[in-house]
Amino acid sequence: MKRAIVLQVRESENKQNNNEKTVWVTVGLLPSKMKSGNLFYPKTTDICVSTCAGVLTKPDNYDKFRKLAIGSIVDLSYGVNEFNNKVYVTDISVICDSPFEAKDLFE
Repeated sequence: MKRAIVLQVRESENKQNNNEKTVWVTVGLLPSKMKSGNLFYPKTTDICVSTCAGVLTKPDNYDKFRKLAIGSIVDLSYGVNEFNNKVYVTDISVICDSPFEAKDLFE
């Protein structure tokens, strides 16, 4: 499990898959504390993590991801694809809601 901050939540339609509505979430990984008390910073190439969920393919995650607000602190749960051994995000759980409002961020 990794701790992260939500950077972007974007909805779109998947033109290749029956115009399925999808939501894309981009998060930035936060440093984690090691047993020695020092902070471990992720590599710059690994800081941004993106994932998506569709209405038909992952309806539970779609509703959860749509409600995420920019600036929220979340925990990422990972899974491993058994066929190609690639890591992917299985779930995002909110730890702390965003203290920001839309007018603070976009005006």
